[in-house]
Amino acid sequence: MRIFPLLRSAGFAALVAAICAAPARSQGINLGWDDCYQGTPAMMQTFACDSDAGPPFTLVASFVPGPEIDRVVALSAVFDLCTMPYALPDWWRVGTGDCRQGAISASFDFTSGPFSCADPWQGQAVGGVGAQVAVQGPTRLRLLVACALTAPVAVEQGTEHYAFKIHILRTPAWC
Repeated sequence: MRIFPLLRSAGFAALVAAICAAPARSQGINLGWDDCYQGTPAMMQTFACDSDAGPPFTLVASFVPGPEIDRVVALSAVFDLCTMPYALPDWWRVGTGDCRQGAISASFDFTSGPFSCADPWQGQAVGGVGAQVAVQGPTRLRLLVACALTAPVAVEQGTEHYAFKIHILRTPAWC
């Protein structure tokens, strides 16, 4: 299986809440394997889906704040993995009650790296990820990610900031 993240796609919905203003949209969310878009992310992962050897895959999301955003207190993102025209492989069945339930998790802690982009959370954000399998048909996995801080933090416009990491365990799908 080859896994390609879509980079800088307007199809991804990301929302960065600015404090003291109505929620504002970031300029987009960027995805890369192992690092942010500004760093040196891998553009592809290849995996036969038949072994649990090796570390989890790590999909890193980042964002560049729009001109109206100077502080953030929370972030939510919704994105879909599509395998059209083929049905979603069992390996991606990570939702509640599915054969790989628990094989996906989110982290908002970048204090131990990578370090290519700015880290607005400084290890203090709390949140999680949810997975909806076969949403809008058998070819789609929807990931919903959200995190928040107890107080707003400054972000620099025009600078790429880390949003979250999605860790995907390599456990095989024995569905």
